[in-house]
Amino acid sequence: MRYKLIILGTFLISMMGWSQLRESGYQPIFNVGYSQGTHSMVQLGMEYDVITTEEKWLFIGGGVMATPYYKEWHWLPYVDVTKGNGLGFYGLKVTTKHIQPQVGVSLLNFIDIGIGYAFPFNEDKVPVIKGFNVGLKVRISGNDKVYPRLKIGF
Repeated sequence: MRYKLIILGTFLISMMGWSQLRESGYQPIFNVGYSQGTHSMVQLGMEYDVITTEEKWLFIGGGVMATPYYKEWHWLPYVDVTKGNGLGFYGLKVTTKHIQPQVGVSLLNFIDIGIGYAFPFNEDKVPVIKGFNVGLKVRISGNDKVYPRLKIGF
């Protein structure tokens, strides 16, 4: 029951923020992802493109991650910040159980492939998420400014 309330609260806060940002010209970027490390995790979230230029971008967002742990699903709300410069990116993801810096390659801001290391806040409570992991995230947005133009030639 507690996790359902956390998920509902995260969803409602995201929707309230979305309506305010929509009026100001920002459009949400929905994302879905998967990461594999000590546990497999799927994620569903929403981000906002705070800064965009030809070569740099900054995404701030949040959502929920789900992981099976000892035959039981655990739901972890998260917030993340991703900053990119050309082809590479670096970022930070924080959940209720761990903090994870990450680096990787971004393919036109549509697909991020990254590696990170998770540091748990408390190793006594399940699920313990610790160590290296590899992740894939796909962004979907109606805002064309999120995806940089592919330049071929000079």
